[in-house]
Amino acid sequence: MSDETQIAALSRRIDELEHQLGIQQDIHAVRRLQYAYGYFIDKSQYDEVVDLFSDQGEVWFLGGIYRGKAGIRRLYIERFRNNFTEGHNGPRYGWLLDHLQIQMIVDVAQDRRTASVRGRSLMQAGLHETASGRQRAWWEGGTYENRYVREAGVWKILRLGYYPHWH
Repeated sequence: MSDETQIAALSRRIDELEHQLGIQQDIHAVRRLQYAYGYFIDKSQYDEVVDLFSDQGEVWFLGGIYRGKAGIRRLYIERFRNNFTEGHNGPRYGWLLDHLQIQMIVDVAQDRRTASVRGRSLMQAGLHETASGRQRAWWEGGTYENRYVREAGVWKILRLGYYPHWH
């Protein structure tokens, strides 16, 4: 094999390895984005949750589809924040939300512009009897089927599909 042929083969190999490394880095970034979503939900940081979404993002939740930032704000800020933390962004006394995200399988497209995740959630939530507000508590389990998009080099949630199976 000539030197030129060997150099061309090595160059192709380097390109392939760089591409595969990039995909692994994307998998890590998407997984981290999904876990950031879970963390912000657990800590009732709903403003931060909204910021994780693409401007074209949408949430599929309990039979409804919340489209665009306005729809996403309506779900997380007007519904969740008002119902769970009395309009406060962040933790409040007596409110517990632990929402484990497990078995997350991340697939990144070969062009590295989009990705998808399928995983499970196990949630416990409730308001302690010493806290103000309507006392309630529940366990829940469901499946995530999400899509992500890279915008200006940053991964964002394009579609969050959460499907509770039991409550």
